[in-house]
Amino acid sequence: MHSKSEGEFQAKLEYFEHENHGSVPPIAFHNGISSIFEGYGITYRDVESIEQLKEHFQLISNRLSYDFSPPEYLVNQLGYQMVQNNKAKAMDFFMLNTENYPNSFNAFDSLGEFYEVTGEKEKAIENYTKSLELNPDNENAKMKIEILN
Repeated sequence: MHSKSEGEFQAKLEYFEHENHGSVPPIAFHNGISSIFEGYGITYRDVESIEQLKEHFQLISNRLSYDFSPPEYLVNQLGYQMVQNNKAKAMDFFMLNTENYPNSFNAFDSLGEFYEVTGEKEKAIENYTKSLELNPDNENAKMKIEILN
């Protein structure tokens, strides 16, 4: 067997009684993709902890034999949502994005904003600088570095 994943490959046969040769492919494609990625979607409202988020995507990664990281936009949204209520959790989310997306100027820009809000000026400048290295056109990082210096 050449499968990378353990267990059985989940498949099913569907018959589309009221469809024709031209209408079956898009329907079958949609159903197939929906089945493969079942459970992938999670909203920021459903996430209570970074552990829960990591576990969710680890289960999907294991099932599909491919490493899926939590989407950058989702993790960023969670970080910003938690800045006011739980700074430690917020930092964990922003750090997770820089680990999962080390070439994302936005991940480092957001971490810089977090450090700026928490009063850690040097760390803020460090992350804005990293963001600017990744994207020299990042006007926000340029402005923030200038203000903080």
